[in-house]
Amino acid sequence: MENTIELIQIILIGLCLYLLSMHLEYKKHFFMLQAKLDMLLKQQGLVFDWLEQLPPEARQQLLQLKEKDGIQLIRQHTGLGLMDAKVLLDDYKQKHAANS
Repeated sequence: MENTIELIQIILIGLCLYLLSMHLEYKKHFFMLQAKLDMLLKQQGLVFDWLEQLPPEARQQLLQLKEKDGIQLIRQHTGLGLMDAKVLLDDYKQKHAANS
């Protein structure tokens, strides 16, 4: 019985290590694709702005919403992670304050 439990633990550890290595490999591929896409956009003189993904009404709401709600709104419309959405919201509020 103990041998079976140990074997299952070894298999689970091996599976976790395999999944971690696959995750790191996919992360590396994603980073390379992102770098290539950024290079192509730069060569064409294009700039990608996540805020363009938001409807105009949502962009206007960002200035009135609490930070938590603004971050949630950005995440819902763009699929960004928590930290990226916070950075985007902070940049948007800073740009808007500078234009006012």
